[in-house]
Amino acid sequence: MSWKLITVLPNLPLAATWEFEPFAFVPSSDARLGPIRASTNAARALLDNYKDAFGRKRDPAALIVRSDAGRSLLQWNHIVDLRNAFAIACICNAWQKTIGSKNVWSLLYSDCFDFCPFQIHRDVIGLVHLGFGLSSYDNADEFEGQPHPDLPGAAWNFYAKPDEQLLSINPTVEKKHPAKATKLAKRCTLSFAGGSVSRSSPP
Repeated sequence: MSWKLITVLPNLPLAATWEFEPFAFVPSSDARLGPIRASTNAARALLDNYKDAFGRKRDPAALIVRSDAGRSLLQWNHIVDLRNAFAIACICNAWQKTIGSKNVWSLLYSDCFDFCPFQIHRDVIGLVHLGFGLSSYDNADEFEGQPHPDLPGAAWNFYAKPDEQLLSINPTVEKKHPAKATKLAKRCTLSFAGGSVSRSSPP
């Protein structure tokens, strides 16, 4: 079974793989990323060329998908819905553990789940920046990424872990058809965007 890279999440520390068929959120050490790294310079640059503000290597998480996934599931709004549903389940779990505690447990803000704004160009050589203010093409060999400097890196208590009860009632991640959960995920996203939990809206 082969897998494709959708994007990386440079601010997301993962200690485990979270499978949402046919998608998976995986840490940098996941074996499925080996063939992806070897396939193109662009993929290898996104996965391996991240450092923090002090030059320390950072290993971004990745969102991958099975190569045989239907094209209808690969629409960007469905991918964003899946990311948002996963983020909300993780953030809710973190706040449940943190409120009333003397310590901060896990990831409290949606910034940690931001997608990297660079995507692999169809020529698999370069990277394209997708954003409201900039659209550009550059050689992937020169890419040097940096996570948000105001977010913590991986630590024993700073890994994304969703509330599994919340996941079990969310068809985005419980079923095999993420597209059917678009309305639910958007309602959840809007409720968080209007509250105090998220410091900034996911891209």
